[in-house]
Amino acid sequence: AFELRADCWCALCFDETSGRNLLRRESLKADVHPLSIKPIGNYAIQIEFSDGHRTGLYTFKHLRELGESLRKQA
Repeated sequence: AFELRADCWCALCFDETSGRNLLRRESLKADVHPLSIKPIGNYAIQIEFSDGHRTGLYTFKHLRELGESLRKQA
């Protein structure tokens, strides 16, 4: 859950123009977790996290890429 929250691509967490993360990983609590997960059409999910964040959309492609990246790191 921590990695999902840290990898949010919403406008509050990620600057699309510069490609720079605006969210500092060290600002997140280690125990951040989902409170709810909602489908968005046939292409994404929206997760409400325990830190109150809920504006990010996670496309299935993004989730797959994140999962593959984390598996390689393990």
